[in-house]
Amino acid sequence: MPSEADTRANFIDPALAEAGWGADKIIREHYFTAGRKMAGKLSQKKLNTIPVPLPPLEEQQRIVEHLDGLSSRIQTLEKTTRTRLDHLAALKVSLLDAAFRGNL
Repeated sequence: MPSEADTRANFIDPALAEAGWGADKIIREHYFTAGRKMAGKLSQKKLNTIPVPLPPLEEQQRIVEHLDGLSSRIQTLEKTTRTRLDHLAALKVSLLDAAFRGNL
């Protein structure tokens, strides 16, 4: 019976394989301790040897543009939220004032 690492290495997304992540590049380490499977430690030295495929430059630029757009929208939403919270705080003060004066 093949190990989990062998099974995963043989069922790689073709796009990953084309990017250089073939079965020969995928290494899975497992330690068996007291009947439990535990992931092995990955040292910085080992981590530095793992190739990380990057998308083409055009795709990277598209991703950056998308994230910039999201960032702009988030800033707008934060500003709107702060403004609404300020208005609600002022309304609360106004309502409490009216209530204590018996004007409700």
